[in-house]
Amino acid sequence: LVRRTVVPSLGGQEVITSAGAADTLEFSQLEWGPGEVLVWTRVDALEGKSGVFAIAPTGGQAYRVTATGGFPSFAADGRSIAYSGSGLLTAPVDGTQLQGHVVPNGAGGIEPLHNARNAWLLFKRSTGRTETFALSGPESLYGVAANPSDGSAVAIIDDAQADAGTTDEGVVGYFISFHTVSDDGTLAAYTHTNYVGPEGETKTLCTTGTCSGREANDLYVQVLDPATGAPLPGTAPQLLVRNAMQPSFSPDGQLIAYFQGRLLTVQRIAVGAAADGGTEVTKVGDAIVHTATGQVGDPVTAGGNEGRPRWQPR
Repeated sequence: LVRRTVVPSLGGQEVITSAGAADTLEFSQLEWGPGEVLVWTRVDALEGKSGVFAIAPTGGQAYRVTATGGFPSFAADGRSIAYSGSGLLTAPVDGTQLQGHVVPNGAGGIEPLHNARNAWLLFKRSTGRTETFALSGPESLYGVAANPSDGSAVAIIDDAQADAGTTDEGVVGYFISFHTVSDDGTLAAYTHTNYVGPEGETKTLCTTGTCSGREANDLYVQVLDPATGAPLPGTAPQLLVRNAMQPSFSPDGQLIAYFQGRLLTVQRIAVGAAADGGTEVTKVGDAIVHTATGQVGDPVTAGGNEGRPRWQPR
């Protein structure tokens, strides 16, 4: 684990700690800021992902923050994290509550993301359904929802659908992947991961031409009430771009970065009045596409949300 200046020419890298010293195979799901420590999910050869650890950015001794779980996300004040365990949990980053605190109405939820300005969580919500896929076997199907900070009911933003249409290849369905939220809490972005296959049989991910225009991953956005995370009345999920995943909003919410194939793409967006009197998201101008070279340094899109583009704070 190293740190370095944003511009490599301004200085060399400094080692913070090693995998051996931190007792982990890799620094999985690494997060930094707004806190005073770096946090990650420990990976063990026998236990797999087994708890959140932390270290100061200047180095020192890594320490355990949670006894189990992973996928940490900093609260706005940087003093605590939300994380996945047996449902959704929170814990202070100082390591004083290893068992964590259960989030009300968070049972069955995974991968919580704090909104940067409010206390609600965006998370993947279990539908209780599974499908079997040709390459990966049985998979749980998740929707995306917001968990308000006052303990009130979870607000469903978009749910997995087992019957979203039919083609010659069978029934088309989708589940939610790669969720994220803008810093001001007004927008959520996520992927419909689309699949197809005969009902009750093994499914395959959609490809061009197999699912009536759907791709394996299609990027959607939803306008939110920033106070609660619930969908803004008069709005619905909007398809932003096909064949795209791992979205990430700029700090001001005016740009969204994502991968199309292995091409890093940045699109300016705007939220405004729709023709029907509601609110909608529109694309402004052409997207900026950063061309892959086929060399070391090209984007690596494996690893789920961990591989999403990261914006420099400003």
